[in-house]
Amino acid sequence: MFEPDVYLTGERFSFFSALAGQNVAPRPPLSAIEPKASFENGEFALRLFRTVEGREYAVYGYYGFFKQPSALTTDLLPTFAPLAAIGASVRQPAGPGLLNAEFSFYSSRDDRDGTSPLIANSQFRFLTGYEWEAVTNFTVGLQYYLEWTIDHDALIANSPTPEFEPDEYRHMITNRLTYRAGRDKYTYSLFTFWSPSDRDIYLRPQFTYRHSDQWTLTAGGSFFAGDEPQTFFSQLEDASNLYVRLRYNY
Repeated sequence: MFEPDVYLTGERFSFFSALAGQNVAPRPPLSAIEPKASFENGEFALRLFRTVEGREYAVYGYYGFFKQPSALTTDLLPTFAPLAAIGASVRQPAGPGLLNAEFSFYSSRDDRDGTSPLIANSQFRFLTGYEWEAVTNFTVGLQYYLEWTIDHDALIANSPTPEFEPDEYRHMITNRLTYRAGRDKYTYSLFTFWSPSDRDIYLRPQFTYRHSDQWTLTAGGSFFAGDEPQTFFSQLEDASNLYVRLRYNY
């Protein structure tokens, strides 16, 4: 049975609507039309992997639907487009750290030529990353992610809102910095997501204090910014926030 990812509905955070040309927070909250429950509309996935001399290889396939409601029905209601995906990955030690790389092809089953303005185009996706301990207790993780939208010219030619469509090549650079001190009593971390193609950014600093096995205090924030209102992080700029959390385990 199909299970979508969590997506923006307008209940807590507004989101950009290309049809409206601005951020919206619909009432009632957006509820995308899901495929009817049936064997044909189920999800099928397979992953095969093997480790050879410390290097892990994997190949995988998926048949189902895009996990985000990136398509529209003929009545312009959000829904989930059919998807078939294949990919491969490798993970291995390299120097002082771990190197990983992953490649996949997302085939939009109902829009193979990219001419339907209501359905997401097929894409090639690529991810590579490297993680290492730069100095004692200080870990650095870097990632580069690429989405290449196939038949992008057809997408622009047929879209009713071409000015809001993504670039043919969408890049994202991510880093994660983590420092532990006081025998792991204090943990400082910073996640940074930056897209040079979308020209937007997401920063997530966090501090954790572990007083005991029962009590933990966490403070942090989520900060969004960008140049264009329709990009993923930029649309959430007004949702930037600070938080404090006290947790007791028993």
